[in-house]
Amino acid sequence: MSSGNRWSSFFPRLKEVTLKGVHIALRMLYPPRCLVCDSLSDEAICVRCFSRLKFIKPPMCALCGKPYDELAQAAPICSDCRRIKRWFDRCRCTVRYEDVAREMIHKLKYSGERRLASEMAKLMVETLNDFSHPVDLVIPVPLHRKRLRERGFNQAWLIADVLSECINARMNSTALIRARETKPQFDLEPKERLGNVRDAFELVEPSAVTDKVVLVVDDVMTVGATLNECARALKKGKPKAVYAVAFARAVGM
Repeated sequence: MSSGNRWSSFFPRLKEVTLKGVHIALRMLYPPRCLVCDSLSDEAICVRCFSRLKFIKPPMCALCGKPYDELAQAAPICSDCRRIKRWFDRCRCTVRYEDVAREMIHKLKYSGERRLASEMAKLMVETLNDFSHPVDLVIPVPLHRKRLRERGFNQAWLIADVLSECINARMNSTALIRARETKPQFDLEPKERLGNVRDAFELVEPSAVTDKVVLVVDDVMTVGATLNECARALKKGKPKAVYAVAFARAVGM
């Protein structure tokens, strides 16, 4: 072997060994920790925290996905959906909004732990199997520009961005806007939430959703007012279907 060939194979090997050494050193100095409880963990969410997530399973409302109690299994549609006009064709949520799920959302929104958005999106993928058609377009629930300036990011956008990659669908974050500022939904009673977001969203790019299966994405759902109003605005663009999904669902609202 010529000296030139020896050197050409030496430097890539040296780089590989060096990078591996740096990686080991960093893991020793900064060992990986659970994003939720901060305990040592090779996974982003440790085994203990993951085991405490309460995944939503049937029986549930065929339309909004609200979990039923065992005595209501015979009714396909929940009382909320019989009382409220639903504009989405179907809605599903992945976990109950309690314990670890609540902590994940709180850390994402108020502590800026953006890596949690990726973990939420990955857990949400299987939830989409309940929908009848493959998704063409993913749209995050928009924040008002004032709230976006205050927080610096839209948590629904972060989740939707990863989710769109996972299901190989395009994301559009400009077609739907929040046309007016609203009060935070968690500060309101369930009945007040419906009026708070009424006509709060506007579809500014109707052609973007025409004849497409659209998925609107949020982090948490309570009574479904926000996702419902988003779907109502999106329906003006004549999509093939509008599905809604959120990472967590508040139960008992």
